[in-house]
Amino acid sequence: MVGSISGAMQAVLFDFDGTLADTWRLYIEAYRRTLEWFRGEPLNSEEIIAMRPKAEIRFFLDPLYRDNFDQLYARFLSYYEKAHDEFFDGFYPGVRELLLGLRSRQLRIGLISGKSRPSFVVTENRFAEADFDVAVFDEDVNRPKPDPEGILRACNALGLSPNDCCYVGDSSVDLHAARYAGCSFVAALWSKNSVEQAEFRSLCAPYDDVLLSEEPGELLLWLNEVQKQS
Repeated sequence: MVGSISGAMQAVLFDFDGTLADTWRLYIEAYRRTLEWFRGEPLNSEEIIAMRPKAEIRFFLDPLYRDNFDQLYARFLSYYEKAHDEFFDGFYPGVRELLLGLRSRQLRIGLISGKSRPSFVVTENRFAEADFDVAVFDEDVNRPKPDPEGILRACNALGLSPNDCCYVGDSSVDLHAARYAGCSFVAALWSKNSVEQAEFRSLCAPYDDVLLSEEPGELLLWLNEVQKQS
């Protein structure tokens, strides 16, 4: 782990997709099936990726789809659940142990995600580890990340200052949301290949107070040191 954060932590807040769970194939498949239904023509994964799909609610609120939002969003959620067991690639190695380790240390756990609550519930129903003290989703905020609204809402719900929390994420919007909120940031490198890791390291390089974690277990080791010093 590279970097340093000072001060005791009372809560660890997480992004979900790409940080705790590998939902990439699942999302692409749910979008593919939904848009095939809407367009009436087959689409491949490359075509879906080229659309740069965002969080599902905001994606279907695009002017291209807005008039059909209710139908498209309902279809997406239906396909997301039907495809889940085949295309969901699970928690990243070490994440289950990380969540259980945080619980054993009496730390609060929060989730701030750009996904919608119903899509998260599909996964939550299958994994006991997906149990958070607070969870903020896309429909809970007016402004998505990198705006800090979601993090600040979570901190407020926990009765904590952002200084008492760290936010763990895998993207530039996660990094900037944490910094705008005044919350420490942990860069989750474990979900990335070597090229993506190098790009994310470069993005985080200007900030001395950002932790770079190559595997979830490193975060627990760091928290052990923080607790010893507090």
